[in-house]
Amino acid sequence: MRTLEGPDGRFSDTDEVDLIELPRPLHSASPQGDGMSVKGRVLTITVVDVGDGACTILRPGSLLEFPSCDPNSDLTVIDCGTYLASPDHACNRLMAVLGGFFARVTTIVVTHFDADHYLGLMRLAELMETRGQSFDAVQLIAPRPPDGAETYVRYYLALAAYRFGVRALDLVGALSSVSKALSYIPLFTGSHFDASDNDFTVHWPPRRLIPGLARQVQNAMTQFDRVALGFEQAGYPALMRNLEYARGGWLSQDRIHSDQASGAAEWGRNEGGQRGAGGLDDISFDLPVSHDFHAIVPIESNLPGDLDRAFRRAWRAFARANNNMSLVFEGRGPYRFICFGDAEPPVLRWLGKSGRLASHYDVMLAPHHGTYALPRELRVTASVCIAQNGRLHVDRWSRHTRTHANASRCTCTATYGTHTIL
Repeated sequence: MRTLEGPDGRFSDTDEVDLIELPRPLHSASPQGDGMSVKGRVLTITVVDVGDGACTILRPGSLLEFPSCDPNSDLTVIDCGTYLASPDHACNRLMAVLGGFFARVTTIVVTHFDADHYLGLMRLAELMETRGQSFDAVQLIAPRPPDGAETYVRYYLALAAYRFGVRALDLVGALSSVSKALSYIPLFTGSHFDASDNDFTVHWPPRRLIPGLARQVQNAMTQFDRVALGFEQAGYPALMRNLEYARGGWLSQDRIHSDQASGAAEWGRNEGGQRGAGGLDDISFDLPVSHDFHAIVPIESNLPGDLDRAFRRAWRAFARANNNMSLVFEGRGPYRFICFGDAEPPVLRWLGKSGRLASHYDVMLAPHHGTYALPRELRVTASVCIAQNGRLHVDRWSRHTRTHANASRCTCTATYGTHTIL
């Protein structure tokens, strides 16, 4: 068991480091102190150790006998995937925590479009279909690609299908096959959604393709064009064939409708942020950032040298843009929870200045698996901050802890395995 003890809130370890107990709800009002009443129930949060990937489960109520599960609870799964192993690894870890209660999963959140966040869900759908299992009504929450990024989305899906197989093309289709009713709800800043008896607010991505992000997207598409031309000239038809398949994939524009995302009016009025924050056009995405998290991932493309290098460059360009379109959201129930996905320092910097975030959270999922230094503008602290990383990236965790204001309350799955916070 791992508990918070002492006036400094440091962790103390006992035999099994997998349970973190928060003594009481720390917040009863909004971050601005306006007396807004708290909505929702206390959450039990399980951060599943899937290696170098991400997977979190939310359950309403206090779960005192982990891993037993109240069959009447509405469960939320946030991401499921890993880089270090096949999707089966992440899927099996998720299934072990869920037990047999698949039908109680009512919400699935995919923070962004990288394989270490959703391929485990593809595998879960495949296994459920072969076993004759199904979800009841389930909503799939994902970031809405900004206006102007439609072609980018198709390009990314074509690359992902070449890298991971055609099954990466359509998560909506896979989940529909094992759901009695599926609602696909892409969201953007200002949107809200209900899950596990709590209300969640989305702080990112923006609705429109802002200049800095547009440059990243354009760079990725330029890299794709070069790869596609090289593939065609070398007699490799797979990439262009995947591009055709991608036109009907789960992120294709015909599945993304503005009327599915609430909060559009709020976003239009408040696009520039609060408390003197610069507008979205002021975000610089050109700052030097280490991207070795994705760079060290092996890519077995079986391509000639020049094509292989071009494919790798394109993949990394898309990975960077995907990170900066991550879904950043928070729950403001009795226990305040925030998830940053893989948002990189430029996004975190803007969020820190925007006035949208609380100064303190009970539970925080560290941005980008806890492998980046936090910008000084992000002054968010947490009673528990969990980095989701494995043995390949745990050495980068120190970048996070050196820059997080309350590093003594940071922990990671690589060192301590699956965590349950109650």
